[in-house]
Amino acid sequence: MATKRIKKLYNKEEKRSGMKVQVLFLCIIVSFLPLFRGLFFEKEFYTASIMIALLALGAAIRNVLEKEKMVFSTWIEYLITAMMILYVVSFPLAINKHKAVFEAIKNTTYFLIFFITVSEIKGNKEISTISWSILLSGTIVSIIGIGASFGSFTYQDAFKEGMISSTFQYHNTFGAFMLATLFLAMGEITANEGWKKYTAVAMGYLLFFGLIFSYSRGAWLLLPVVGFIALVLMKKQTLKDIIFSFVGIILAFGITTPQIYKAIQTSNQALGWSWLLIGSITTVGVTYLLHRYVTTLHEQYINKKSLIVIISITTILLTILLTNGHMIRLFPETVSSRLATINLRTFTVVERGVFYQDALKVVKDYPILGTGGGGWAALYGQYKTYDYTTTEVHNNIMQSWIESGTIGLFLLLGIYACFLWISYKTIKNIEDQRLSNKLTGIICAVLAMMLHNTIDFNMSLGAYAVIFWLLIAIVTAAYKNYIPQPSKTNITRSLPKTAIIALSIVVLLLSGAFRLGIKNATTAIALAEEGDYYKSMEHLEKASRQYLYNATYHLDLAQLQLLIGLNAPDEALIEKSKKNVEKALSRDSNSMAVLQNAINYYTTIGEYARAVELVEKYLESHSLSDHTYNFSIDFYYAVGSIMMDTGETTEAEMYFERVLELEQRIEEINKELLHTKETVLRDVSDAPEWYVKQRFHINLDQNTIEKINIAKERLQQED
Repeated sequence: MATKRIKKLYNKEEKRSGMKVQVLFLCIIVSFLPLFRGLFFEKEFYTASIMIALLALGAAIRNVLEKEKMVFSTWIEYLITAMMILYVVSFPLAINKHKAVFEAIKNTTYFLIFFITVSEIKGNKEISTISWSILLSGTIVSIIGIGASFGSFTYQDAFKEGMISSTFQYHNTFGAFMLATLFLAMGEITANEGWKKYTAVAMGYLLFFGLIFSYSRGAWLLLPVVGFIALVLMKKQTLKDIIFSFVGIILAFGITTPQIYKAIQTSNQALGWSWLLIGSITTVGVTYLLHRYVTTLHEQYINKKSLIVIISITTILLTILLTNGHMIRLFPETVSSRLATINLRTFTVVERGVFYQDALKVVKDYPILGTGGGGWAALYGQYKTYDYTTTEVHNNIMQSWIESGTIGLFLLLGIYACFLWISYKTIKNIEDQRLSNKLTGIICAVLAMMLHNTIDFNMSLGAYAVIFWLLIAIVTAAYKNYIPQPSKTNITRSLPKTAIIALSIVVLLLSGAFRLGIKNATTAIALAEEGDYYKSMEHLEKASRQYLYNATYHLDLAQLQLLIGLNAPDEALIEKSKKNVEKALSRDSNSMAVLQNAINYYTTIGEYARAVELVEKYLESHSLSDHTYNFSIDFYYAVGSIMMDTGETTEAEMYFERVLELEQRIEEINKELLHTKETVLRDVSDAPEWYVKQRFHINLDQNTIEKINIAKERLQQED
């Protein structure tokens, strides 16, 4: 019965003609998303969110007009919905409202992209179109990164310190994206014939090149792991497609890499592009020849089991050769040196372990609902073991646990478990070989992204996250359309169309308002630089209303109001400025920049008691930072000096004594940091010396040291 049902669904899909406009627009939008700094920053993400909300709104309205039902029939749909709701309802309790509202909008946008994809995909045609659009996007991203390494393109941080980051501006996420799209290429290679197959082969070469020169060790390690899974899942008849294309890619890469590496080193654009073209042509040529002349040999002598055994043995041998240094010499120096550092005691691995340990401290204090979105960035200064700087945990599961609590952790793990289950059921039951291979490529792409998410912060880049949830939605849609649901476990429920329409409108309005706020703030900065303070203030007032939770806008407005109010003079405006400072603090009371500026503000208007409160908050929130102690000592010394000059000797002594107390605290902390350094860096040989000196010791500026000595002298004089 199940097989008949699957064939019926497939035949029904084949008879459909045309494609929904929503799918085409979805492909266009998604293919462009990685090009805008990976949507890491708010400005770009809100623009994308507006487009996705409009698309979701259009899809929901069309369903209403055509009287089509929107239904949930899988657990993964319910879990993803619950995760989105959790981020929204936990917002009022969030530690940092600004970051929390951004994360709430992001997760709602991911839900909308998931909803659009699941509701609009009805068969192979839509799956192919979306897969090719992502594959094309990945290839363009790779070409931009490679071109930046040649010096042909100028894109900020696309090529930095010898590593390609392309439009993602972060080499590890770029590498993970290249890995995922490489598996999409694999799916299309095995699912197509003729020009489509060889186009995907050529793309595979470019993606593989981007993967290697991303220098992402995590992505390198995942290639054989997920590749092995792909071999197990693929149908026997198409294994030759994988082998032949991979041989072509590796052979072409080996031939062209020395010359392309030389082009990168010398910024020889003509040489680089020529050899890149040669590599693409060679990949296609070798793959074609293998298909033409070796196919019969492959079918006669190689079966799936023997192939897996051969690949396993080869992988083990290659691992041995790589670890003992014999094969490393065949790679470019930068690649070989990167390979040589793959072990569990490299500094980056050890430091990530410290991040995770500190993250668990946050979880312990916020166990149920978490901190709200952006909680790690807001709080890690209070929990860190030494003075590292990272607004990301470098582990999506851990970051979700912090932000959404144990409830969110179980939801995320449930989503992953459901995805694995529906993937297994889909691949097992779909008989159409081409569709099965295409879906296998998509599933492996998701697995690669999912596994890499456990060692880095890829999901903080909106473009990467959108594609991740989009690919999961494709597999979910395939499962719903091709796999019959057992009646005993039927959980099908109709989704209220008004709910999707309302949600889309809310996201549209909020993203639009926040985007306008960013635009007005940018205009205000430009006007202030030109000296037009009153117009600048008007734009900042708009920005602070439009992006209500952005502490920086309230703080900038307060400083501008204070400047104008002091020069006017205008007491009412000064009072307004004070209210805006407090609004900024209510939205983000842990930020180093917000605290420093608020302290300076209250020092300027002579409200030292409030400034002292904030300094103590600063010391609590960032207790291991050089900046904290240099700034705090400077504050106490400056106020003490003012008190001394005005004859308030007793009060001045209190401030100078606080300077000496901080000096003593620094000495105690440095002793603890020395012990921490010895523990953390045991057997670690690649930690940068400058980094160790800065991060495992509180270093005071010479100017700060002089102020400490003067404070001592003044206290001695008073004695």
